[in-house]
Amino acid sequence: MINFEIDTSSFPLVEASFDRIATELMNHCQLTLNDRGYRFLDLEFYYHCPLHPDTFSNKHQEVAGKLRAHDYGVDISLGADNECFGGVLLKGLIRSDSKVFSKPQILKELFNCLHVGTNIIELKQITDSNEIRYFKTIREFTGTPGTEDRKSFSTKKYRYIANSKEYFKSVKRKEYTIKHSNLSLEEQRALLGYSLRLE
Repeated sequence: MINFEIDTSSFPLVEASFDRIATELMNHCQLTLNDRGYRFLDLEFYYHCPLHPDTFSNKHQEVAGKLRAHDYGVDISLGADNECFGGVLLKGLIRSDSKVFSKPQILKELFNCLHVGTNIIELKQITDSNEIRYFKTIREFTGTPGTEDRKSFSTKKYRYIANSKEYFKSVKRKEYTIKHSNLSLEEQRALLGYSLRLE
């Protein structure tokens, strides 16, 4: 079972926890609802604790690992207590029949898998050899930064996107996403199909 625990003992260790969980979700897990399986293609992390006060995070009281629908989409909860709370926002999934769903479609798709009576919803470990390579970039839209603390979190690379030309077609603000990523110039060109203009 995936470990959703965030190491809150320092700012870098919170970020290292994001990397670990993203790798686990994208390469070793699939979300299964009844008879349908989904791999993760695009994730955004939000987490607030005393040493990592990301005020873009949505406060809640859910246990870690629980699916949580809210105004901005669907999260996997990273847990909550008096001081810490957060979640992983699902922004892109691929179903076992290769159909891709972006954030606006995800809640509807998952809801349509449910039926009256007992439903089986779980994160399953997979041993698929098809590893999903991903890159990191800033989160798509975190609202108006406002304070200096908030500004610093608006530029954090807490979004993890599958390095797939096919999926990238559905990503909004492509140049903005690439420009703020950790991809090399060569990798940027391969994904976009052209080179970004240097400023």
